[in-house]
Amino acid sequence: MKPSPPVDTGYTSLRSEAHRAGEKIAIPLAGDDDAALKIAAKLVEDAGFEPVIVGPLAHGKEFDVGTSVYGKALAARELRRGLGLGS
Repeated sequence: MKPSPPVDTGYTSLRSEAHRAGEKIAIPLAGDDDAALKIAAKLVEDAGFEPVIVGPLAHGKEFDVGTSVYGKALAARELRRGLGLGS
């Protein structure tokens, strides 16, 4: 029996983009707790990406599965444009 190819979960692809030169890949964040959002944003920065605060937790659906920005490696300006946010 031939082994199955590994499943691409996107993790390795995203990991290879961490700390890249030029514009960083944006990671959208939403939450109702400002202190928790600050911690999450710092973790995203430390991982080599750019946090984009989208707003309250209810706005999380704007970057959920099935949205136009879901699963795309976008720079912050592209993500903000895709979400209809200002710069």
